[in-house]
Amino acid sequence: VAAYFTAASWPPPTVGNPVDFYLDTITPGVRRSASEAFAERYVTMKKESVEAAVNAMIAAGGKSALEVLQDNREIRFMVFNKVHTVQDSVHSVSMRTQVGTLLCRRVTLIGRDTNQLKMRLGMSILQGVIIGVAFWDIAKKLPAQQISFLFLMLQVGAMANLVVMPEMIAQRLLFKIETSDALYSTTAAVVVDTLVMNCMAIAGNLITSVIMYSLSGLSWSFFGLVYAWSFMCFMVMTNFFKIVAAVAPTPAQSLQVATPGLIFFILFNNFFVTKATVADFMRWAIFISPMAWSIEQMVMVGWQSVEA
Repeated sequence: VAAYFTAASWPPPTVGNPVDFYLDTITPGVRRSASEAFAERYVTMKKESVEAAVNAMIAAGGKSALEVLQDNREIRFMVFNKVHTVQDSVHSVSMRTQVGTLLCRRVTLIGRDTNQLKMRLGMSILQGVIIGVAFWDIAKKLPAQQISFLFLMLQVGAMANLVVMPEMIAQRLLFKIETSDALYSTTAAVVVDTLVMNCMAIAGNLITSVIMYSLSGLSWSFFGLVYAWSFMCFMVMTNFFKIVAAVAPTPAQSLQVATPGLIFFILFNNFFVTKATVADFMRWAIFISPMAWSIEQMVMVGWQSVEA
């Protein structure tokens, strides 16, 4: 390399990193760049010989992509003493291997940087304590006054999922780059992302719900029903935010797009706006709101069982 640059009247310096010099010399737009001169030198001196060598290699033929992978499999077997299945497809390994590898990588990255996990679980605990203290011993109040506690339990679960969108958009960029190189399929990426993010979201929601409920003083025999409907509402809102994150280009725009839908579900929840107060032309909104169905079932089934 040094001889080629010297013959082109651009000898490398005797002091410093020669690689930096080579890159600066052939990079357009860089100070002291000679990219145009080297491009002309390549056309006049090297292009013909390089094209001849390439054509000769193409004519001679070589190993296919599958054969290269099979050779690599044999090398990996000698190093790791483990056989890796290679298949003749866009992705060289099975869907099971893709999902397992991606899941292992995701768990490893979470284990290396636990700040995000600690922050999410810490905020879940704090939310549970704040709301639990606000509704301290709500069980001693009238049943009508307890409905606000049930509604807030649903609302906190829904709003806590707003953090899903920025995380998904950040992961989407990485998935886009890697899937474009056929490192793994889009299906494997979606499966792993859904599994990891749902597990983290469910864990945080369960912690918040248990703390809230324990401070409310309500009977634990009622908790299974309350959490079951709260969980279903939580998952509906989680997937709603995922749909928004899938189409929104940036985290800021995802929040802007998701806010009207969140407000819609919160308002038409059979608590703020009920079947008795809603306008006739908006009655359908009550029936598609997951919060409305959850509150109705909690109140009707739960208190009927308590009274019985």
